[in-house]
Amino acid sequence: MIINPLIQATKLGITELVTAILKARPQVSDSLDENGRNILHIAVERKHLRIYEYLKKKLGHDKDRMLAEVDKYGNNILHLASSLGIPSTHSSVVPVEEFNTDIAREMCWDIYWLKHTRMDCHPHLRYVRNRDGKTADELFEENHLRLRKAAQRESIEMINSIIVVATLLCTVNYAALFTLPGGFDQNSGVAVLDKDNTFYKFIVVVYSAIFFSFISLAALLSLQRSAFYAEEFYISLPLKASIASICLMLAAVFTITASALALVLENKRVNVLGKIVNKAVQALVSQLPAAPPTPTPNNNTLEKPRSGLVNSGSGGTPSESHEGETVNSFILLSLLPAGYTLINIFVLIGMSYRIFENLYHDILDLLFSL
Repeated sequence: MIINPLIQATKLGITELVTAILKARPQVSDSLDENGRNILHIAVERKHLRIYEYLKKKLGHDKDRMLAEVDKYGNNILHLASSLGIPSTHSSVVPVEEFNTDIAREMCWDIYWLKHTRMDCHPHLRYVRNRDGKTADELFEENHLRLRKAAQRESIEMINSIIVVATLLCTVNYAALFTLPGGFDQNSGVAVLDKDNTFYKFIVVVYSAIFFSFISLAALLSLQRSAFYAEEFYISLPLKASIASICLMLAAVFTITASALALVLENKRVNVLGKIVNKAVQALVSQLPAAPPTPTPNNNTLEKPRSGLVNSGSGGTPSESHEGETVNSFILLSLLPAGYTLINIFVLIGMSYRIFENLYHDILDLLFSL
């Protein structure tokens, strides 16, 4: 069996070799493989974007003829574009999930590739049936049935976990509006720190956190209620995921900022930072090993200053101690959900980034190739 180097280079996606062969022997562009497919068919089936764009420019007027050709099974170029993105996943024995660790991205890429190829072909090819009596859209649904269900299951699991975080952020910030730093005046009912500029910054930041967490929650609920049709993986689902991730990130940032402003406001009223540093130093000193006692000529005279020093370090009225505990609780309630949120946000952003990464670079390649 004679191996055609142009066909092999196109199958393997070696752009440099395809370019060199066509420059040296342009007449071999009409080569066919054992299934009756030309090099454009192979590039589309294997989803090699760079080779496909190069061939469209290199072939010139022959491009339209080669795009309209069919293989020995009656498949046109749109039928071949409906195949799965990874050749190994054509196996009907091994599940798709074992080959693809980023299922949603693969689904988005495949639907994008079908639409991208459809723009280069005559519209009637979309309705042409192969020998099995299937159009390109029907073949796409059949080939991607397991992949679409796996992407739906993966997306819903991720959405359910992040909805909890968005709800927690919204709840914490909503509760912060009724537990303002400094409290309220007993007579007038106005906030004690009402005339402080930092107080108004705190209010604006808390409202911003509530707004963005609500938008993120709405986008996530919309994602959860989606039917996850193949067409939705093209723009709708990636767009909603991006909106949810960006808004959730902003909500977490505003929540952390609000907790920092609350700490500043409380520090103006009572020396919270000093108390926190004092407690941290005391906790650190308590963990150090005790030094051996130094013999002194008069132990009775040194006992009183030592006891006085201990009392001064742990002194303070019960009200001040209660205020310090309240502030510490408020800071923990604000920072812990925000920290947990950041971890989940990075997961969502990573997914959204991977979804759009290939689409972005492919659009750039398409624009530069025009």
